[in-house]
Amino acid sequence: MAQPHPNTSASRQVELIIRKLSSLSVLPQTARRLFTLFSQQGVQPQGLADIISSDAALAAKILSIGAQSGIEDGSIDSLCRKLPLSTIRDAALAVKIFEAFDPDYDPDSKRPLPRKQLVIHSLAVAIASRLIAQYLPSFKADPQTAFAAGLLHDIGKLAIDEVMPKSFEKIVQESKSLSASIASVEKKTLGVDHCVIGKRLGEKWNLPDDIITAVWLHHEDMAMPEIAGSNLARIVNTADKLVRSLSMGDSGNYESTDFAEDILTAIGLERQQSSELIVLLDEQLQQKKTSLGLDGPAQSPSFITAVQNTAASVAKLNTDLRNDNIKLHSETAVSKFLSQFVADIKPQSSPIEIASAFAAGFARTYQAGNVCVLLKGENNELETALVTPGNVDYTVVAIPADIDWDSLRNIKTPDAAHPHLPWVYKKLHDKLDPQARLLLLTSGPKLIGLIIFETSRPQLELPSIQQALTLLAALVALAQSNYKQKRLSENFAYLLRELKETSAQLASAKAMLSAAELAAGAAHEFNNPLAVISGRAQLLLQSESDPQRLQMLKQIQERSTEITSMISDLMYFANPPAPAKKHAPLAEIIQSAIANAAAKAGLSQPEVHLSGLESVPTVFVDPGQITTALSNIIENAFESYPGSSGPVDISVFSRPDDDQAEIKIKDTGCGMDSATLAKAPNPFFSARLAGRKRGIGLSHAHRLLGLNNAAVKLTSAPNTGTTATITLPCRPGLGQ
Repeated sequence: MAQPHPNTSASRQVELIIRKLSSLSVLPQTARRLFTLFSQQGVQPQGLADIISSDAALAAKILSIGAQSGIEDGSIDSLCRKLPLSTIRDAALAVKIFEAFDPDYDPDSKRPLPRKQLVIHSLAVAIASRLIAQYLPSFKADPQTAFAAGLLHDIGKLAIDEVMPKSFEKIVQESKSLSASIASVEKKTLGVDHCVIGKRLGEKWNLPDDIITAVWLHHEDMAMPEIAGSNLARIVNTADKLVRSLSMGDSGNYESTDFAEDILTAIGLERQQSSELIVLLDEQLQQKKTSLGLDGPAQSPSFITAVQNTAASVAKLNTDLRNDNIKLHSETAVSKFLSQFVADIKPQSSPIEIASAFAAGFARTYQAGNVCVLLKGENNELETALVTPGNVDYTVVAIPADIDWDSLRNIKTPDAAHPHLPWVYKKLHDKLDPQARLLLLTSGPKLIGLIIFETSRPQLELPSIQQALTLLAALVALAQSNYKQKRLSENFAYLLRELKETSAQLASAKAMLSAAELAAGAAHEFNNPLAVISGRAQLLLQSESDPQRLQMLKQIQERSTEITSMISDLMYFANPPAPAKKHAPLAEIIQSAIANAAAKAGLSQPEVHLSGLESVPTVFVDPGQITTALSNIIENAFESYPGSSGPVDISVFSRPDDDQAEIKIKDTGCGMDSATLAKAPNPFFSARLAGRKRGIGLSHAHRLLGLNNAAVKLTSAPNTGTTATITLPCRPGLGQ
């Protein structure tokens, strides 16, 4: 089935929004403890570290400040001892507070993924990562750094939730309904997943490289490439699976996991060690939750407002004092502007972030009003940053088809911008004065961007401005090259993941083909001798009078007939006829499949619940082959209940975006563990020891669905049940 292309526009918008985040929000419970601590005399670093190490937003802020101060340390405890208390206090007071709590009614708890549950999940992963690093020195990972990496592994989810909460709720709901990885749903919806968003935030905030790698690759398996931080990523990957299997908090990721002890033994722990680690994890998590008040009631809005107002005031006061101090020691306005601009640029800064920092300094230095920077990107688009007092708005502007971008280089600047760029003003909803001036940003002969700025000054210091523009152009060109290299590395990681999935599919297809060839050969070799046996038994029956021999001959003939039926099934599996595709009513196909499955399972009144049949009138398939495929899957669902006939839920959904019909066949029977699930589609495999059948029902379904450009995906867990998700094309040409 053809995969949908990532939504590049949505991906770019996500990048622009995430770029505005200077920090994430903390829970009110954490803020209360922090303010209580700061109000006391003689604050101790360890008490401060205990609070900061419980919250991803505070931890990221302190790690970022440590890196900016030249302290290369991934331990939050260590940084709280090394950094000045005033620096930590200023940073903590500037962090926002999450506002979804009320003393009587807690809206956050009604969300698909409550923020408090996500915080508990991250805290549990942090503790589990530290314990794994302690139990397995072979990973060569510092336990405190592993704790920080585990705490921050889902900062991408926190960011999506903060900047686009409605979209995040829909992503969580879809992940839950499909029992799928939330990263794959994010990639489909936004064009980028929380792993990459977390990586980019880590780069923006200058977090330690090994922690950035762990955040980026924490959903990859143990076979990830050997790069800096890959061992830390393996630890966090294992910790995340362990915590999800133990249902500690909620991560929004609802794909199935193995049993907790199996997850730990897979990385080299003994059973006894695994049990000890799980007990310690539960004890330490409960201690953290109790000390933080995460099991208690939510805080009132008045408390949150008071805390935020106090934090904002103190943070603003500190910021103003620092800015005044900088101004007092600056030699000239222009040199201060360029010095500060260069100092603000980080190696991980993106081109538009560099340009927006320049615009902010430009506005201060030249007493300009609003300033808008436009950089030429890919796909004939402009990335823009509109800098207004105290704010930066990022967006993407498409260059109209009738505009020759390179011809704009001939504009004599500083000219009025509006006559040349009316389409930009329209996109920005006239947030710039029509009399605003225009400057060109060039790198050699290439026009790489534009600057639009408001000014009331009749004269401008053009030589100094041109000097600043030359510096900006050089830094932007360098950042664009660096940005492309980073995106290539991210795309390479995606390709590795897709290659792994494609390799598995290819191996399965080869195994299916080999099994088909084997079945065809066996059927051919057995068919002729079997015909002779059956014919001779029939002749002997006609002339035999001895009752005992007569009974034996009847048994020979019956078994021959049964084997002939098996050979016919093998031949049909090996060489199915080419599908006769047509528009066929989906409801009739499903009803026929249920009847066939019930007959084969010997059920007179199967318990089947149907929904959504009217949502998809027809599908473009061979109705006979698809009926057989669905019948085999439904029969397996019936047989998952020992001595029972259900229930089996069959739901139909329309997917108008890719003209596909989706059918979910769900049972709550015995289910399968991960090893059985992996082998289930293999021909001749059956997990039933007694009374096992031929083991080709599911593989036959796979084969027939593939011939009709359809597909099936299984999810299952022991004692929980199995869900088969089938996609069928609704028109010709899909999935080829």
